[in-house]
Amino acid sequence: MILIKRLLLILPFSFGFLFASVGAGYATGYMMGYCQASGTCNICESCPKTQYTLGIGGIYLHQSKDLNSQDIGGYVRFAFTEFSPKQRFNLTISSLLGAGKHTSQSQSLFATQSPTTSLFFELRPKVGINILSQNLPLFLNLAYTFEGYNPNVSSSKYDLYSLLYQSVGGELEGLIFMNPKLRLTYSAGYDYIFSGAYKTSQGRTKFDNGSTIRASVGYAYALNQNLAYYMKLQGKIWHFESTLSVTTKVQNQYTAGIELGLEF
Repeated sequence: MILIKRLLLILPFSFGFLFASVGAGYATGYMMGYCQASGTCNICESCPKTQYTLGIGGIYLHQSKDLNSQDIGGYVRFAFTEFSPKQRFNLTISSLLGAGKHTSQSQSLFATQSPTTSLFFELRPKVGINILSQNLPLFLNLAYTFEGYNPNVSSSKYDLYSLLYQSVGGELEGLIFMNPKLRLTYSAGYDYIFSGAYKTSQGRTKFDNGSTIRASVGYAYALNQNLAYYMKLQGKIWHFESTLSVTTKVQNQYTAGIELGLEF
């Protein structure tokens, strides 16, 4: 058990060094607080009412069909969470900004002979209610997401595209306390894309409809009552029907990544 605990302490920093060495950054998450698994959590007088999250991580993005391409990069995320008394409700505002190296296949609609620098962002506010208990919290969240992606911000040589969309959806986000310091985290959600568009040199083209599915699993370790570090794996699938006359009807995107950071 001592060896396992030491590995859990060392592992996030090992991944942090790895992604820093390749220029990747990324993050997210929230914690209920060190006191959530202590005896005082039944009263929750000392549980944190406000929490901040700052992290980094690495990400891989693959686009299929006519937009056959890949992005490898990283991002930074900052999140703010406000809890109600006894942690029954919460409000979270999360922002993300990242960059990567974009490469495309020769048969891609927007093929490039050399890699370009891509840029992406996400703004995701959400509100949630704990539908279980303080000792086994499971939040049912309602979320709004505004996302953007541009595969080429580095070269005027290539005429590519940019992508913007808005979505709303639901999410389940839970914690399992292993001991007063260590907890497992998990989440899964579905979003409906109600507004989205491609922008090219030929003009702007809207989506017909679309959806995203996201999930994550990880752990967090409390260093004290006000500070914890976390690590999680996560994935995301986009599916939308494009009205671009030069593409096939259905487009898919897949994202996988690892994130780690601090909660305070």
